[in-house]
Amino acid sequence: MIGSPEVKSPNVFFTVSSADIQWLDIHQHMPGYDINEPENAQSYKQRMENLNNNPEIASYYFRKCQQVFFEEVLKPTFNIKDY
Repeated sequence: MIGSPEVKSPNVFFTVSSADIQWLDIHQHMPGYDINEPENAQSYKQRMENLNNNPEIASYYFRKCQQVFFEEVLKPTFNIKDY
């Protein structure tokens, strides 16, 4: 027998995606971005450029958000023990 007898089939499947252009909190970590700048075409363009020029920041931030959501919401809500 492979695996543990107390492990059952998964009953939750989820995927995650980001709204990285709209997440203003991610952009406070980007070099040269002024979070207090009013919303306009230029600030939108700068957010897109920052994401393209700093993929490591965007990737780390997204992964951290996903990790916190999994640990703090999904695991306790669905009593996840094995994943």
